Amino acid sequence: MDKPFYSHLVPVNESLLLLDEFSLSEQEKDDLISLIWSMYHHRIIDKLLLVLPLEHHEELVVRLANNPNDSTIIDYLKLHVPNVEERISLAGQELHQEIAGLIVLSRNDKKI
Repeated sequence: MDKPFYSHLVPVNESLLLLDEFSLSEQEKDDLISLIWSMYHHRIIDKLLLVLPLEHHEELVVRLANNPNDSTIIDYLKLHVPNVEERISLAGQELHQEIAGLIVLSRNDKKI
């Protein structure tokens, strides 16, 4: 899987490691991996669009549509969003905590 431009800033791998706590088939694990990547992607893009000036939204969307793995996207964002790397990292950390919390809840449900 190619990694999106922000992958080095978010703890996706830490979230994926949490799946090892469950007995999953390969298909189930693959589906959850895709879901977790999708969750990160949507969260990051949502946070970026909230702070990116409206006149730059179309350019970002075009860049993402052409190649979401393009490392120059972060350079583009740095021109228009203050502290963009920190914002992405924080959004990723928040999502990881949410995923970890869901895992804990899932484990607790199994004990009932």
